[in-house]
This record gives sequence, structure tokens and C-alpha cells, in this order.
Amino acid sequence: MQRKFTPDEEERELLSRVSGRAVWQDNSRLAEESYQKALTVDSEHAKTYLGLGQLYDKEGRIKEALAAYVKYLQLGPNTLDQNRVKLRIASLQRSVGL
Repeated sequence: MQRKFTPDEEERELLSRVSGRAVWQDNSRLAEESYQKALTVDSEHAKTYLGLGQLYDKEGRIKEALAAYVKYLQLGPNTLDQNRVKLRIASLQRSVGL
């Protein structure tokens, strides 16, 4: 049995799905706008920061990607993918000489 979402949670999830589809369809402007809008609904939603990090990473916006990935780990310190994200952060840091 699934729990009911609050209106804010429903909007956040909807925006996240739209953002994810937009990223994979190479519409990064729409994706970024959607992620930013999702953050106005819930600025503590960790997965939104992960999505932004992946978007910025894909676009070569390394410093922004790093900031988003770090925020993701701060908000979700026990996420199952934390090792993968930490490895990506280390790789990006090496690529810019940090």
C-alpha cells in the first residue's frame, strides 16, 4: 500500500519526472528551469540536486556540478549511491586541478 503524497510532494515528484525526461531529450534549458522550480517547492530535496549535478556535469559546467553533488550528499548522507557520487566528485575535482 502506498502512502498519499502532500500537494507539495506531488508537485516536486512531477517536476522531477519532467526534469529527468528533459535531460535525456537534450533539452537542458527546460531541465534546468524545472529543477530550479522544484527547488522553490522544496529546497531540501536531495534528488533534485543530484539531477542538477548530472545536468551540469553533462554540460561541462564542472564547478556547478560539484556544488550540486556536494549539496546532494549533505542532504542525503545515507543514500545508496553516495560512493558513486563521491567518486564522480573526485574525478571532476581532478579534472579541474582541485
